[in-house]
Amino acid sequence: MSDIAFDNMCKYMLKNYDSLEHVNKSIVSREMLEAGSGYNLKEEDYPTRVKVIAEGLIREWYNDRDCGDI
Repeated sequence: MSDIAFDNMCKYMLKNYDSLEHVNKSIVSREMLEAGSGYNLKEEDYPTRVKVIAEGLIREWYNDRDCGDI
C-alpha cells in the first residue's frame, strides 16, 4: 500500500470512526489515525488470526519467489 493510500485510509477512518464497526476497532485509536501511524502497536496487540494470516502471506510471497525457507 502506498503512503498516500494509507494516509487517505486513515483520514477516512478518522472521519467515520464513530460509525465504523469492526472486531479489531479497539486496537486502532483516533490518535493513531490522526498521526497516520500504527507504529505504537506491539506484536501482542494484534489478534492471533491477523498474525497467522500475515505469516501465511509472507511465506506464500517468499515461496513464489523461490527464496528458500524463512
